[in-house]
Amino acid sequence: MRFFNKQQAPPEPPETPESALRGIGTLLAAIAGVNLVAGALAVFAQWDFAIAQGGGWVSVVAGVGYGVLAFMALRGFKWAAPIGVVLFVVDSLLAVSGTLTGGSVVSIWMITRIVVAYYLIQGTRTALRPGASA
Repeated sequence: MRFFNKQQAPPEPPETPESALRGIGTLLAAIAGVNLVAGALAVFAQWDFAIAQGGGWVSVVAGVGYGVLAFMALRGFKWAAPIGVVLFVVDSLLAVSGTLTGGSVVSIWMITRIVVAYYLIQGTRTALRPGASA
């Protein structure tokens, strides 16, 4: 009956607001990198796949915006997290609606955008939570 009496692992401590903000900063930096690469490939290399996925000057500008927000979040500014979420959600809605791509719907990345938005929102909620006072 040893099978049923397994040792339980100790519960993990909840994530701190500081670590959540670092995670948000890292995720925003990754989003910035993807936007900058896609934008550069679309603008300078005229790569059709990057253009079809919404790359262009708007993607480059959004990438710079994400990069600035990532830098600020990694420096500990809590206000960068909700602004990053709003920018990502608006960017996602415009991309999915086809506004940025000249009318073609960019739905291939829709599930990825939903998952990333979920993690951004959850991380922002944790980052904005008041810290534990000792």
